[in-house]
Parts: sequence; structure tokens; C-alpha cells
Amino acid sequence: MTRREVRVGIFISGAFILLALLILFVGDVQELFKKPGYRVYALFDSALGLEKNASVKMAGIKIGLVKDITLDGRRARVAMSIYPNYRVPHGSRVTLASLGILGEKYVEIVPGKEETFYEPEEIMESLPPISFDQLGTLLLSMGEDVKRVSNSINNVIIKDLGPSLKKTLENLQSLTAELDSLLKENRDSLHQTIQNSGQAVSNLNQQVNSVSQGLQDTLSEVRGLIKDNRGDVRESLEKLKNNLDKLQKTIDSLNSTLQKIDKGEGTAGRLVNDPGLYEETKEAVNRVKNISSSVSALRPMAGIQGWYYGESEKFKGMLAAGFTWKGRVLFSAGLSNRITDDHILYSVQGGWKIHNLSVRGGLMESKFGAGLDLSLLKDRLSLSVEGFDFNRSPRPQFRFYGRIFPTRNFFLLAGLDDFSLASNREFFFGLGWSWR
Repeated sequence: MTRREVRVGIFISGAFILLALLILFVGDVQELFKKPGYRVYALFDSALGLEKNASVKMAGIKIGLVKDITLDGRRARVAMSIYPNYRVPHGSRVTLASLGILGEKYVEIVPGKEETFYEPEEIMESLPPISFDQLGTLLLSMGEDVKRVSNSINNVIIKDLGPSLKKTLENLQSLTAELDSLLKENRDSLHQTIQNSGQAVSNLNQQVNSVSQGLQDTLSEVRGLIKDNRGDVRESLEKLKNNLDKLQKTIDSLNSTLQKIDKGEGTAGRLVNDPGLYEETKEAVNRVKNISSSVSALRPMAGIQGWYYGESEKFKGMLAAGFTWKGRVLFSAGLSNRITDDHILYSVQGGWKIHNLSVRGGLMESKFGAGLDLSLLKDRLSLSVEGFDFNRSPRPQFRFYGRIFPTRNFFLLAGLDDFSLASNREFFFGLGWSWR
């Protein structure tokens, strides 16, 4: 490994570490790529629990962030940054809400019905939020109502249902006494019924014994039948012995034929013992080996990856497959989507690999183009640059990206697309999987 490869590897690793730290400390990485919005304000009697960078939502959809909270006289002045692609209609009211009982506070905008919209630096009207103290008062009031309802139900049960319940218990006691008397009067009948049941079980046992005796008689008849046909079995064994003798004669004849072939007798013997035929066979085998080695030198490859463009918030997916031959010749074909209109694009490329550098060309995203790939750190790091659509005005589309492989097949990537044209230049990152 050269010092240059080590420096490049350290640089790329540092870039990925900085990107990870940026995502970790900033939180929502999409906020980095959103264009700045316009500010509007709201005045609250209390902004307790509300923090900077809290969400601003309208109809449950996030449309901005809280940028500043200051004291304006005796009220809290909240500055909200609204994303440029959202408009807030006049007549809207602002209030504070929470995600659940103990969730974080955020600003909720109840949209108005007017046709005009708030302009930057305007102040919106606010609604008083429901505090926990108010909730406690409501709960106490509800508790008193529940208590009064419980007393009413208790009075109804005692006054109206009490006599009926007592009468029901008395009827149940009378029924139990009558049932006990009935059992005493019919004890002899029950005893006779039990004896009849025992007699039925005894009859069933006798029938089972009769069936068992019938089975034993059947087995005796089968044994007698086997004894009567013992002579037929002996005859079958004699036929089997004759067939084995014929098989032995066939084997002896086959051995004799093989001995003649080994001595070169007959057409088959001459073919087997002819040296020229042996050489021709050997040459044919070598040709087959050469063809087989060429085929075995083919190495298939396939992969899938996804790119996310931060500024335009677009996603690009790619699917590719191909092969390498003897580690030098490259060929691949694939499909992808165009981020502007999701139109399907295709790519067909061929190339040549020289040590760690690969040169490729062909159709890239349905346009002619060419590219270079540099593999470093035993194929753990890959740097690529490519250009295509050479007829585009004012200049072709150029792209640079790098891939790092934490494992053999899984990789992370980041790059800069259309970097030669400032109006279209955009950073992207993503991940993928490759089989190679």
C-alpha cells in the first residue's frame, strides 16, 4: 500500500466522519438543505415549555420552525420561520400544543378561511393553551360528577333491587330443599339404574371375547394355507437358482469379450489400442479444457443502490448487472430513474481494467459518456468520475463520487453531481449493496 493510497483513505474516512457528526449534532439533516423561509410572529401570555427549533405545524403538517422566543412587555413573542413553499391564510390562530401529555411543546396553527395570506414580519393572533392546572380543575369537576352518579346508582340498587334480590335467594333455598327430598324418595330407582349399567358393561365384555376367538380361528386357517403351499415355494426357489446360473454364464461371456478387446482383437480392440486415436482424444480433451477455462474466467456481478439529493429532496434508485472476464474486461447494464420526472433511463457500458484503474464508456443514463474508477485499500475504497450528455448546452454533465465498503458487499457513498454547472450543482449521498 503506497503513501498516496493511505492519504486518500484518511481524507475520505475523515469526510464520512464529519458528515456523521454533522447529522448527529444537527439532528434533522433535511433542514441543512432547505431554503430559508419567511418570518411571522405570535404573542402568547406564556410560552412555558416551548424551545427554539420546535416544530411549527398547520393541520398536523410541519411547515416551519421556532427561531426565537423573547419577552415583549408582559407577553412572550415567538418568531416562527415558515418554509417558502407554505402560505398561512389570514384569520389563522396560533396556539401551543404537546405531543401527548408529557411530550415536547410545538406551535399549532389553526388555519383561517380568508383568501389572503400573511406576509413576512406580520403578527398572528394566538389562542390561550390549556395548562395542566386547568386540566386538574376539570378532572376534579369530573370526579364530583362521577361521585354523584355513583350515589344515585347505589340508591337505586338498594331501594329498587334489594327486595327482588332477597326474594330470589329465598326461592333458591326452597328449590334446593325440594331437590334433596326428590333424591331421598328415588334412591332405590337410582340404585337399580346403576346395576343395569353394570350388566350392560358385562355383556359388552362377552362380545369382545367372542370377536377375539374369531380372530384366533382365522390365524389358524392362514397357517394351514401356508403349509399346504410349501411345495410351490420350493419350485420358485428352483427357478431362481436357474436364473442365477444363466447370469453367471453372461458374466463369463462379457469377461471373454473384454479380454479380446484388451488384446486388440476385433474393431473395438483396434480402436482402444490405436495410439493415433489416443492422441486425437487427448487433443479434443485439451480443447474442451481451454473452452472451460475461458468460461470459468467469467465473474458475474450485480448491485442495487439509492441516492438522496439534499437540496431538491429527490431520490434516485439504480439497478445494475454485468460480468468481468479474467479480471480485466468489464461489461455492465442497468436501469435508473431521472430525478426531475422519474423517467426510466438505461445504461450499457464496457471497459478495461489496468491494475487499480478502470476505464469505461458507452451509454450512461441513455446518453453517450465515459468514466474512470480507482480502487484503493484492497477494494475497500472506490473513487469515480464520469461525464456524459456531451451535446448538452452549455456543457456536458460531470459527476464525482466515492464509495467505502465497511463489509465486502455493503457500501456507503457520497458525491457531487453536475459540478461543472453552478445552477445544477448538488450534493448527494446514499448506500447500496453489490455482489461481486
